[in-house]
Amino acid sequence: MNVEKIRQLFNQIIADSAWWSRLKDSQFVAYLVTFVAQIFFRAEQVSARRLQEAHLSRAQRYPSVLAHSESRGYVARKRIPLKKVVGITNDTGVDKYLPALSKIYSASSDLHFMNETPINIKADGKEYELELIQAQIQVVEFKVTEEKSFQEYLLPVQLSDKLSNINVKVTDPSGKAEQWYQSYKFRNTNASSHAYVEIYTQTEQLGVRFGNGVSGKVPELGSTVTLTCYVSDGFVELADGVKLEVLANESLKDLKIKSKRTLVVGSEREGMESIRNNALYHINYDNTVVFDGDYKFFTNQHIAGLTFFRVWGEKEQEELSGRKDLDFSGRVYLSAYHPLMDQASVMQAMTELYRNVKTLNVIYTPVACKVEKFTLTLTAKILSTQKQDEVVGLLTKALIHKFDAA
Repeated sequence: MNVEKIRQLFNQIIADSAWWSRLKDSQFVAYLVTFVAQIFFRAEQVSARRLQEAHLSRAQRYPSVLAHSESRGYVARKRIPLKKVVGITNDTGVDKYLPALSKIYSASSDLHFMNETPINIKADGKEYELELIQAQIQVVEFKVTEEKSFQEYLLPVQLSDKLSNINVKVTDPSGKAEQWYQSYKFRNTNASSHAYVEIYTQTEQLGVRFGNGVSGKVPELGSTVTLTCYVSDGFVELADGVKLEVLANESLKDLKIKSKRTLVVGSEREGMESIRNNALYHINYDNTVVFDGDYKFFTNQHIAGLTFFRVWGEKEQEELSGRKDLDFSGRVYLSAYHPLMDQASVMQAMTELYRNVKTLNVIYTPVACKVEKFTLTLTAKILSTQKQDEVVGLLTKALIHKFDAA
């Protein structure tokens, strides 16, 4: 459709009118057709743009990508908190007990940490190691005011953005509290399953959705839903040797705490392009660790920033070692490299991650990467119109960008 076709159509419409037909091909009609044509072209452009948003692979607006992802059951990766090992020394002369979820603070970096496991610290002058994550706990409660299928409870946008983990507890009207577990699309659940699914809506709010009484239990009327939120700053750094202190517990103030090595580098919430790609292809993964690509997806979702990852099994291990061994049977070997973490920390992070993967007769075995430097010699010819220093500089920059991080 163009302006000429619109003019012809307009003339055809007014031809049957005794009054309007006098204006056919007049300057007034020409300007009127131009005005109508601009409205048409603008409407056509907007319609095409809106149609683009209907396809996940072509959507440009963040809310559209999130809406498509929610429809496919994909929840964007939350922030991954920095995990550090600290050394704790007790010189007070009295044994101390540091409970789990204690608030530990770095004044120099203005970062809050917490420990997920308790520890006894004897007054023997020895250094005890403890793992900390950079996070704080924030509790949000909702009252169940009606029993209905697939009831949703959403967190505020600001809290959703900083979330790294969430625990769900439901207290029934009698006061009995139970921990509910996260499910994937309510798979393998029944009417009595204390299951929920995580959702991330187009309004950038993370929340939980309960079942319908057939796939997943419906919380009782009058119950209280408690969401324990782990809030993290994501990608932050804490140098080794930095002093920390225990907050809100005067009896533990005298403990000497210093940061040591990094176990997991923190990362921000998943970006739009990553959400789009994972929503398009995560169905192949389907929350089950089986194939090579699935291991990579699963690992990258929990340990962000890996620049190298390989997985192999019994047959490949026999070829690598040059021998057959019964010890290779039933093992899956994992090897990864992170530019900001040493190999011991990467292996420990993978060990902890796959310890929670429930599989039958499979032993996950992290293997350290053998990092070897090599020299790349490049011989080339350049045009006489080009400057040698500029060409060498551009090539060097491109090679560093391609290979230095790996």
